[in-house]
Amino acid sequence: MMFLTKTRDTQSVLAVKVLATVLSGQTLALLGTAMRKMLLYIDIFGLTHLRIYTSWFMALLALVFVTVLVKQWMSRVNVCRVLALGFVILFALLCFCGVDELIARCNVDRYLSGKTDKIDITAMYDLSDGAAPQVIRLLSCSDEKVRAEALKYLNMRDEKTPERDWRRINLETKRAEKALRDAIWRDVFRENP
Repeated sequence: MMFLTKTRDTQSVLAVKVLATVLSGQTLALLGTAMRKMLLYIDIFGLTHLRIYTSWFMALLALVFVTVLVKQWMSRVNVCRVLALGFVILFALLCFCGVDELIARCNVDRYLSGKTDKIDITAMYDLSDGAAPQVIRLLSCSDEKVRAEALKYLNMRDEKTPERDWRRINLETKRAEKALRDAIWRDVFRENP
């Protein structure tokens, strides 16, 4: 922020530091409010891709403004390194957390715990195979319509499995196939003890 001032006298430097601190603090307060609002949306309406990506970006912005805030009073902080490392860590979390499975788990948990009385299984069709193990959990719910929709979804996933070529096989796909096999065997043994 010091590049904004032409003079380097003590008063100007202090004024710019105070101004940057106030602006960063206000921005962090707005980000906190926006994140709280996003958490309320997630609690009421469930999780979606857009809500995850927006929350991730707000966390990244919070990192930027916390770093700017710290830099104002501790000149030894290397902003570029902190932000580059923070971005890499946050991006790795986003890439490796299994977003589709997280969405399905959150929405199924909300339904099974009674926080909501509806679940949109048709939205699960847009998710990858990571959603299948979570949809299997819906087979044990009491609502016959939800069980039928979950079974339809799982049958579609099961029918789609043989047509995959080797380039589309990944850890998420293998976990979904194993979960489907386990669910089928559980149902077979439950029906024929």
